[in-house]
Amino acid sequence: MFYITIPYFSLSNIYNSCQAIGWKKVTDNKFIVIHKDKIVQVTQRKENFSFSCSEEEFYETWYDYFDLGTDYSLHHNFFRSIDKEDLMPMCNKCKGLHILKQDTFKVLIYSIFYEKLKTFSGADILCETLSQHIGKKRKKTISGQVINWFEFPSAESILRKSDILDRNMFIRFKQDILNVCNLIVDGWLDLDYLSMLSTSSVVNAREYLESCGISKVCIKFVMILALHKTSYFICKKYLDTFIKNNFCMCIEDFVDWSCKKSRNKGFYKRNISYLNFVLIYNCLGTT
Repeated sequence: MFYITIPYFSLSNIYNSCQAIGWKKVTDNKFIVIHKDKIVQVTQRKENFSFSCSEEEFYETWYDYFDLGTDYSLHHNFFRSIDKEDLMPMCNKCKGLHILKQDTFKVLIYSIFYEKLKTFSGADILCETLSQHIGKKRKKTISGQVINWFEFPSAESILRKSDILDRNMFIRFKQDILNVCNLIVDGWLDLDYLSMLSTSSVVNAREYLESCGISKVCIKFVMILALHKTSYFICKKYLDTFIKNNFCMCIEDFVDWSCKKSRNKGFYKRNISYLNFVLIYNCLGTT
């Protein structure tokens, strides 16, 4: 068990911002989190946290996954200052929100599910189901209890057991999933190369995904949730009605208005994904 104090970090608010793929809620302040071949139970008591892992694993895996090197109090204070009447209370509700750095392939498959389902919870359930059918079974003892879980499958594993995709729950996504898996296995879509590209040029990374035939919706999910490029905005369809009801303008006008009201337009544009998840939190909650 590893114990640490982390200011401005809220597990429940991250969970309720609908970005926590594969998280399991145990209680309001305790969650089980899966990332690649690792699993951890995290418990929060105000700013004090316990991680069911070693200190070495925490810094090798979870420090980066939770993006603990970024001071999100700057994001919180920046966006809440734009509008005290409506936006400030929304930001205050999800204080401690972080944007996670998740596995690229998992995010890509998740986004395929989301694009057709238009629900976060539905996409999450299908990712878990796919893992149970194809992923490697693992177990770990946490607080004296044996936890059985499944690692998210690789592109190669999905192609080997592609008959699973003929089941009713997967059939409508089958071709898109197979296309992505074949691109990866055949070397046309190199996720390591994509990650390298994204560190030097967001534009090049986006164009690389476009050249592989990845949809605009999936690209945005990958850019934000996997590559951690926080200048993108997702779920405009859901948020448009919410913005109209709360700010009396369409979402495009809201983005333009809030950017103009901000004290630093460069920071706003580089980190609009944070505002995006604030709005998702307030609009959708855990749906």
